[in-house]
Amino acid sequence: MKKVIILLTLFLLVGCEMRNKIAGKYESESTGKEQNYIISLELLPNGQGSWSISTEEENVVFKWDVRGDKILLHTKTGGVVTGRIDGNQIKIKLPGIEVYNFKNVKN
Repeated sequence: MKKVIILLTLFLLVGCEMRNKIAGKYESESTGKEQNYIISLELLPNGQGSWSISTEEENVVFKWDVRGDKILLHTKTGGVVTGRIDGNQIKIKLPGIEVYNFKNVKN
């Protein structure tokens, strides 16, 4: 039992450290047919996050988690959007839409 508690504690510490490393503000520029816009992704160290588009007024909120080089965005409706962490960038492909390359703009 003691070993299980130690392993769980280590797992949580590594997860928190990775969250703190990834947390920050990211932006991706999209060139649509009609207009260009900026997509902002904000990841807070507590696992909360938001997604906003410069041409719209509302934010989409989600919870996020990191597993290896993958980032998981958990939506309120139960969906999960998966991305890949690549240095100071996060690459996310939405189904039926282009790949977004989010660059870290502020930690």
